[in-house]
Amino acid sequence: MNQIETGKPSFSPTPTRCLQAAGFIACIGWLALGLQLWLTITLVLSQGRGLAMGLVIYFGFFTVLTNLLATVVLSALWLSGPLGRTAGTAWAHYPVTQATTAAAISLVGLVYFLILRHTWHPVGAQWAADVMLH
Repeated sequence: MNQIETGKPSFSPTPTRCLQAAGFIACIGWLALGLQLWLTITLVLSQGRGLAMGLVIYFGFFTVLTNLLATVVLSALWLSGPLGRTAGTAWAHYPVTQATTAAAISLVGLVYFLILRHTWHPVGAQWAADVMLH
């Protein structure tokens, strides 16, 4: 049954909707990663340590690396829509790529929810980055 027959909008996951969702989530991912990078670098520099140390700290978290992976995969899927599946984006369509990425980001969410969320209470921009990354 379609929208006309039922009178309700159809929310079936068409390829176009999936690509739009991938693009939207990728944008949130890039925003979260950029915000966390800025917060980390700002904190490290205010402590008198260098930019290199800030990058080491930033990339030293499984959460950041996993979100970077997920954001890159989602961006590649989104770009493969208007560009078509190219050699540059074909890897993102492999089931093993998608399953591994989903497993890793699920692990980040579960560990944070079950173990880490009670250990600190961020505020402001750090809270926003924390919510988006987890």
